[in-house]
Amino acid sequence: MKRFFKYLTIKFFLLFVVFNQNAISKSLPPGSGSGDVKANILILLDTSLSMTNKPFGGAAIYYPGDVVLLDSGDILVGQQSGGAIVKFQESDEQFDNSFAGGDRLFMGSNSMNCDLETGKQDSRIRTVGSMDVSKDVDGKGTDEVIYAVAYDLEKVVAIDADGGCVEVIDSSELGKSGGGKFDKIHPRSLDIRTIGGEDHLIITGIDVVCTKTRVRGRRKNRRVVCTNYNYEALWYAKNLSTSASKLCNVRSNNDSVLHDIIYNTKSIALDNGSNAYFVHKNLIYKYPIVKEDGVYCPQSSQNVTTFTSGFTFPSQIDIDPQSDSIMYATSSVSNKIQKLAISSNAITTTTTVGAFGMDATPSSGSPVNLSSPSALFVSNDRVWIGGNKVSIQEFDISSGDDITWVDEMGTSRKSRAHGAREAIIAVVNDSALTSGANFGYGFWNAGTKYRQGGGAKGKWCNECEYTCHRECPRKAGWKWFWNCNDNCDYYRGWDTTKGQHPTGQSIQCDWSSCLAVGVGPNTTNDIVHWVKASTSKLRFGTDANAFAQLASEYYNDKLVNIVNTSLDCQLNYVILIGDGQWTHHDEALPLIRNLRTGEKKVKTIVFAYGGGIKDTADDNFKAMAKAGSCDSPAFGTADAPEECRQRIIAESPADLVTKLKSEVERIVASRLSFTAPSITATIQEGGDLYQAQFEYQKNGEWTGHLMRKEITEKGKVLHDADDNWDAADLVKEQAVNNTRKIWTVLEGADYKDDYNNFKTENADLINKLFKISGKRVIDYHNAGTVCGGDNGNADDIKGLINFVRGEDYFAYKDGCKKTEIRDSVLGDIYHSQIVEVGKPSANTLYTNTSQEAYWRSKNGYSTWAAAKSNRKRTLYVGANDGMLHAFDAESGAERWAFVPPFIAGKLPEILNDTLNGIGGSKRGGSNSIFAVDGSPVVHDMFIKGYDEFGTPETTPAWHTILMVPYGRGGRGFSVLDVTNPEKPIHMFSLFNDWDNKKVMIALENGKIINGSPDEEVDALKYTGGSMTSDESLEAQRAILNQQIAYDKDIKEDATGDDFTERDKVVTCSSASTFYISGTSACYSGSTYTFNYTLPQSVLDDPASLDVYEIKGTSRVKIGVTAAVQDGSLAKITLASTKYFNVATGDESEEKDTEAFDIEIPNAGTGDPAYDYSTLGETWAAPRIIRLPLDPDQGIDSDQYAAILPGGFGKTAGIGSSVFIVDLQNMADQTGTDYPGKIIAGGDGLIKIVDIDNTFTATNPEGHTKKFSDIPNSITGDPVVITPDTFRGAKWRGAMVYVNDFEGKITKINLTSAADSGELRTDATGIELFDHTTLFNLNANQENGRYSYFGMDAAYGSDSKKLYLFGSTGDFADIGNKSKGQDNLLYGVQDIDFPNFRKLNTGEIGSYTEATSAKSVDTNYQLNTQYCINTAEDHGGSCAAEGKHAWVFKLDKPYNKAFDLSPTRTDAAGNTLPTENRYRKGSASPTVFKGTVYYPVYEPPRGAASCSVGNAFICSADDECGVNTSEDITYSEKSTGLESGFDDDSGCYYLQPGVLSKLVVFSDRLFGNITTDSENQKDTLISLLSNEGNISVFRGNWRENY
Repeated sequence: MKRFFKYLTIKFFLLFVVFNQNAISKSLPPGSGSGDVKANILILLDTSLSMTNKPFGGAAIYYPGDVVLLDSGDILVGQQSGGAIVKFQESDEQFDNSFAGGDRLFMGSNSMNCDLETGKQDSRIRTVGSMDVSKDVDGKGTDEVIYAVAYDLEKVVAIDADGGCVEVIDSSELGKSGGGKFDKIHPRSLDIRTIGGEDHLIITGIDVVCTKTRVRGRRKNRRVVCTNYNYEALWYAKNLSTSASKLCNVRSNNDSVLHDIIYNTKSIALDNGSNAYFVHKNLIYKYPIVKEDGVYCPQSSQNVTTFTSGFTFPSQIDIDPQSDSIMYATSSVSNKIQKLAISSNAITTTTTVGAFGMDATPSSGSPVNLSSPSALFVSNDRVWIGGNKVSIQEFDISSGDDITWVDEMGTSRKSRAHGAREAIIAVVNDSALTSGANFGYGFWNAGTKYRQGGGAKGKWCNECEYTCHRECPRKAGWKWFWNCNDNCDYYRGWDTTKGQHPTGQSIQCDWSSCLAVGVGPNTTNDIVHWVKASTSKLRFGTDANAFAQLASEYYNDKLVNIVNTSLDCQLNYVILIGDGQWTHHDEALPLIRNLRTGEKKVKTIVFAYGGGIKDTADDNFKAMAKAGSCDSPAFGTADAPEECRQRIIAESPADLVTKLKSEVERIVASRLSFTAPSITATIQEGGDLYQAQFEYQKNGEWTGHLMRKEITEKGKVLHDADDNWDAADLVKEQAVNNTRKIWTVLEGADYKDDYNNFKTENADLINKLFKISGKRVIDYHNAGTVCGGDNGNADDIKGLINFVRGEDYFAYKDGCKKTEIRDSVLGDIYHSQIVEVGKPSANTLYTNTSQEAYWRSKNGYSTWAAAKSNRKRTLYVGANDGMLHAFDAESGAERWAFVPPFIAGKLPEILNDTLNGIGGSKRGGSNSIFAVDGSPVVHDMFIKGYDEFGTPETTPAWHTILMVPYGRGGRGFSVLDVTNPEKPIHMFSLFNDWDNKKVMIALENGKIINGSPDEEVDALKYTGGSMTSDESLEAQRAILNQQIAYDKDIKEDATGDDFTERDKVVTCSSASTFYISGTSACYSGSTYTFNYTLPQSVLDDPASLDVYEIKGTSRVKIGVTAAVQDGSLAKITLASTKYFNVATGDESEEKDTEAFDIEIPNAGTGDPAYDYSTLGETWAAPRIIRLPLDPDQGIDSDQYAAILPGGFGKTAGIGSSVFIVDLQNMADQTGTDYPGKIIAGGDGLIKIVDIDNTFTATNPEGHTKKFSDIPNSITGDPVVITPDTFRGAKWRGAMVYVNDFEGKITKINLTSAADSGELRTDATGIELFDHTTLFNLNANQENGRYSYFGMDAAYGSDSKKLYLFGSTGDFADIGNKSKGQDNLLYGVQDIDFPNFRKLNTGEIGSYTEATSAKSVDTNYQLNTQYCINTAEDHGGSCAAEGKHAWVFKLDKPYNKAFDLSPTRTDAAGNTLPTENRYRKGSASPTVFKGTVYYPVYEPPRGAASCSVGNAFICSADDECGVNTSEDITYSEKSTGLESGFDDDSGCYYLQPGVLSKLVVFSDRLFGNITTDSENQKDTLISLLSNEGNISVFRGNWRENY
């Protein structure tokens, strides 16, 4: 028999922990000793007014869609993201304030006069695509006329150089053929070329007509969707010189090859009348054109010329206006601009410029930094480009083949404050980080507002010295700000009137300084709210005393008391983020130093953010970093000890996101420990034991092992058998010999050729996957690093590919041997369980025709299985090296490894340039990440799939399908056909990109649906997240006006004392057109405009939109009266006027900015069949069944489906669902019929209500304590019972049970029984997908009853009832010892099984239904009507008889509110405190022979809290709950000599460590346990099972063998 176990051990420990150079994306596992004591991290953000600055300075723009050079030298920029068209002045690189009639940007309107049109026109343009210019437009003489594509608004708009409307080519002129709701026409590209003395305009695009609709979704999710589209290419030609125009025939029935190229192209370029060139699928195509009816159309019946080489992945092309033989091309893949030579049959590269870089290009002759350049304009002697750097760059092409960098202008609209906001939110939403640290948040500036209402006029400043509360008299003659004689007090203690810490804020809390969120667990939502508000309410001045006082006084506050000084392993940190010079440096420095050297030992990490910090300011940052980290005189040199942390420079917002996350990862990883637990274990068929383990590696990828051990029929493991092996050794050998096969799916490089396409030859294609989720490979090795390398990331992209293949690209070993094979190549196998696939052996012996065994029997499964009886045994398992590995089960050699396409998008996170040259050595390091971390499942299916060549089948056949969830690696999964283990087929992959609010699907051939912004699919996009008031167009307009005024004042007087221009923009305006043409720096109004598309539900009911303003320290909801969608702009009208005021002149109105944020509901994707918008990290292993979609039909109509729990999510709603995924029709991949549908048109999305379990309690002293909501998630494996596993079932399909974080146990009907058991209370029949809340464990943040693990199930032989068994406990914080904890082991009855009925009041899926279910207790008092505590029942009668549930209270059932100390009476009558043991379930329970076995962990007590706690097994009779732990005996043990029944706990003590799930073989229970021993034998335990009699439904079944 095959047996699978896994364990993890870290083979070293440190006597003390320092902040070291570890860079690691995942926290050490629970139960790893010191790793169980979470770090405390307080983030303090500079919110001074300078945080409004942009990263490069200069005028700020959105991502450029295209650029046009005017004769004046000025530049027009067509912006994406609704930014419309702006004009840069060549003279000063600022916006032209007179452009568009003084509006400064052309957005058009729905009623505008245009020079060449009759009557008012709809000239609106928001998101701008392709642009070009003509000086020969009929009716405009030689005026420059610029034509711009408005892709989303279905038109092309022409304007003049001053921003006046010239004409509109609308959808009817472009040939839109449909008028329905789903019909669209999208112009995509245009080009203007002078041919024969005339200017010719060509517009290409796509005409989309919906040909079939249907209603999808149930109840509130019901909507009409288009299920089939017809796509036709568009070619609109216009002779601008004569006004002749024509729609040329490029329909698919005319020339299908040309049609496909045209409707997919993003770029078209014309030569002087002979040919049109297109870009499609990274290739360049040429097609002849001919003049007909005065315009140019494609010639009919001509051949397309395809150019496949000589250039690098072009994205935009343009022909040199002076030569048809010269083309310029940008490459967004390789970050280059190329000069190409054109001949009749070839295109070759003559010059290439550019390398990846997000920093500004410093000067001519320096490396040119580019990021995904796409916008392109070619003039006679200049080339202009734009891209992801959100700037535009100028190149000189006048000298031969040279492309010489000249200038760069513009910068991102994202301010430093917005960048900091994104970085902090990214950190506190990362489950890998919050599992290792508790976070808090505060903000600071100088307690003043820059000159508002003060100054020469002598007006009292309403906000000045606000932090000081006007405690000092103003100094005579001071105009700016002052420091209150250095006596400002920025903290003032914790405000206990608002609650017991971490509830509430500091006493001093306004927009000048506030410790807004105390360091504690589950603070994510509070931090998100406060960071949004504080970055919207900036103040003038930067006082170092502010952050120093906040940090020092908070950590030393006795009312806070979060530092346990007796624990050497507890790490406490301040992360300081500042962007410039500060005052009171000398006073702040000792506060930060004393905080580190004093009793609390709190270290401070310093971020110098935003660029331009130099001289004295930079010296101050360095000094503060030293004070916060070490006293070594070698600080700042290569000889400095590791605890010395130099200030960290983050030049840009993107840089801050990366480096802040990396620094927190280091802190989390610094909780180094000597051991770690096994996570899971599974049993398979066979005669071997396969054991996965891994070892922690400092500054690098963790080391993985997969070992085969022989096991006897009696269950004895032979650790030293001759034919044992470790696959890690074999993988390394294969890497050395370069014989590994590593593949992914790449459109353009078929994996089926040799299953080895993940290699540097395909670097550009693979880099597209690296960037699929917005990440980039950084420049790790370059000319300035210790190991050298090329500037730019081209070598690093190849290096990352080779690292995955096994090379030591990041120089783990000293000596910069980047091309050598690493000592360890196999990555860590952490949570992924192993599954073996050999000869097919699913059951065909049926007892009724409802079983899948019957389906197999009638469809020839036995014949197929016999033909596959010699199929090679293969082990499949995921690893955090980014791959699903397939190992030969006999030899251990790797057959192949698959990189899922969406996991490839996570691999850039491995790179961390701060580890390059650690300590001055010639070595480096990398981050370790979660990647393919989920457990694969396998099932044999009779479906229409693909043959081994990837050709779709026309008739059903048997296939072995492997489904691979990504686990903690991401919100997605991949599905492979492994019928032939040597030639797997990628069926599809799916990913929920929550950051970008879209679902992406990778098809069999590697084409990614919805993968890039210019190929968005509305059916796969969704809304959600939030918008803040400072992101409104009104706010942006006010900021722009203030910046322009400031720049003018500084130009006149560099000291800034001249306020002439700023005084002109101080008056608040309430004009409705303010966002277009306002001239003030203050807006007062109730309507705010955003670049956003609102969901229809909000437009239908604006009042449903949640808008919040922070008033004082309270978050107050404000009303919404209207919500209107105007093209790509959303206009939201509030119930009252709100101010946005950034004016700083002497006459500024005394109105402060009233910041608010708008929470956008997630209305789901456009097509409910693909609504994975609530899919979280897929921790659970799915289950595959045959689903009776039509209950009235027979088994032939059933379909294969996967039951996939929603996974883990930090945001409300993410993870609180169960998805029923269609696996029947995976090979249907044409048109808009994508694989991965949620079954039944989206009806298979089962949303589990997320209840509000916040509460506030008051202790006898009157102090309140707030306990935050638990964002619901479903992370455990589902319990799935089918007629094959319960032969008494008369239905087809399955009854499903899931338990969630909030403690709800939900029963889901996936059976053919349309009316099983009793009717619902509304007298309608039971329907497929109905669900009901079976029981509620009343989880909340105080009692800690999180359900991380799935349940097991059994059918009682006595009671004839189904029981569900589970346990609770915060496994992510397993060492936590908050006294309010009250965890449970439980057995819950389903008295209706095998029938289904609605149990509770309220509609299915409603809040009322979920909260009215039976519950275990109320206010800590056991609900004896339904439950009984059997923890101390060791025999006798069945006390649980007649109850719905029995529970073990792992701690005494007393009132634990507010950590009061309950008492007990000993034998002598003495009153003693009752000690809470803080026990938690450490894995899913296992049922065997009438007994349930629960792994339990108890944290260490008192001073031993930095050690590993103890592992227990608690066992109980399945039906009565009688405690049978005394009956447990070891059958084999090599450690834990003191093991035995523990009377105090009532459970069986094993040894120090954490116990895994127990698995059964040969009447023995096997488990894995942590130990500090390096001996593998010590990690395995074996127990004799108790006697009993029960029918078991194993909750851990993952395959059908």
